[in-house]
Amino acid sequence: MTESILTLNQKYQERYIKKRYELFREEILPTNSNLITYVNEEKYYLKSGTLFAQLFVKLFSLNWMSVENPYVFHTLSPSARGKNSNRIILEYKGSLFEFHLSGNFFRLIVGKVPKSNDLDIDLKSANIYLVGDINNIGHIYGSFGWTLSLLDAGHQIEHCRQLSMLYKFNVRIKLFPQYEMSSLCSIYNQKELFPIVKLYFSSKKNSLFPIESKITCKQKLQMEPSGVFDEILTYFMYHAGKEITLEKTMFSRFSFNQIHMRMSDQSNQGLSFFPYYIKRNDLVSLAKMVKELLHSFNQEIDIYIISKISPFNKEKWIINKHSIQREPVDISFNRVIHDSLDFLNPQEAALVVWASVNKRKSHSDSMSDCGESLIEAARCLHCISLFFSDYDRGFRVRTLKNINELFFEKVVSKNKNLALYMLIGGKSMNTQMQIPI
Repeated sequence: MTESILTLNQKYQERYIKKRYELFREEILPTNSNLITYVNEEKYYLKSGTLFAQLFVKLFSLNWMSVENPYVFHTLSPSARGKNSNRIILEYKGSLFEFHLSGNFFRLIVGKVPKSNDLDIDLKSANIYLVGDINNIGHIYGSFGWTLSLLDAGHQIEHCRQLSMLYKFNVRIKLFPQYEMSSLCSIYNQKELFPIVKLYFSSKKNSLFPIESKITCKQKLQMEPSGVFDEILTYFMYHAGKEITLEKTMFSRFSFNQIHMRMSDQSNQGLSFFPYYIKRNDLVSLAKMVKELLHSFNQEIDIYIISKISPFNKEKWIINKHSIQREPVDISFNRVIHDSLDFLNPQEAALVVWASVNKRKSHSDSMSDCGESLIEAARCLHCISLFFSDYDRGFRVRTLKNINELFFEKVVSKNKNLALYMLIGGKSMNTQMQIPI
């Protein structure tokens, strides 16, 4: 058993880190199809004024728009191409509802038909599942879309933790709740819908309700010719996830203003930066925040930061849960991304951040640890984005997976680490109006 897990994780790293760009063209991409049918045509809304309604709107609803952005509508947590491909499933008193963020309404998947169209939900009795829709993200990114769904889930989890500190409630998560979801509804034995995380707000364990499925699968998955992706999803169907309490920390707590102002900048003209330099005192504060956050994680994540502190000087910071290291470095930012240099010019960026894992240790990790590392990488970069959201007017950050992994591995980490996720930030040349919805 151990040998097969090790082999799978190494296959994943080879296929989706080292060779994902060259092998992408081999995939047969699925069309984006509707996998779910509903009990009726009714639209259900959360009863206004309740704590759950306030929380849910801030967690998942569209909150603002930017007409100069190719992805016009936005939630408060970022998503690959603004697709929000993770389906949001609410389980309450044995019924499952899917949330449609474009209209702030729910549709009933299975269970009893509510007596009223206004759902009065008790926070402590509700469970929220984030379910990766493999076809939705896969028709653009192929089987690599699964990785992006994990990163999206990490952003959503961290966003929920931030709100829990502001609203003063406790939140727990369960990673990869495949068994639980298949008990609730039989479609989750299929691989097109991939339960990533359960969010719940009480330590009380809820009983499972065996519900007859009203979901139909209209399409078979046809993406991964090498079989690695199928092996990954099969693995998660038979491995129960961890239950985790999201810790409330001091340095990584942010205000409503910072949460609302966070922007993963993008524009039709591309993203370029003015020359800008970050004060060392601010980098020290950032490093302390990152170290505190990493200390609350299960996985061993290393954060590499290269920042400009003057026109001629850059510094490399290496942060983990045990230490903070700093050293001078001479690295060109032009080499940090894999492609799309016509749309993103990193040369004048003020800083580049990588979330990474140790190469040697990661080879012995299970596939569950690998998935959790991606989720925690997104959580950390989400906090770094919030840190800079009110840093200075015009300072913008963008998280992305378009990484020159070979450059990071050989030049930045000196053959020690593999990059999971990246953030670029600086004084943006682009000005965008953020219009509340």
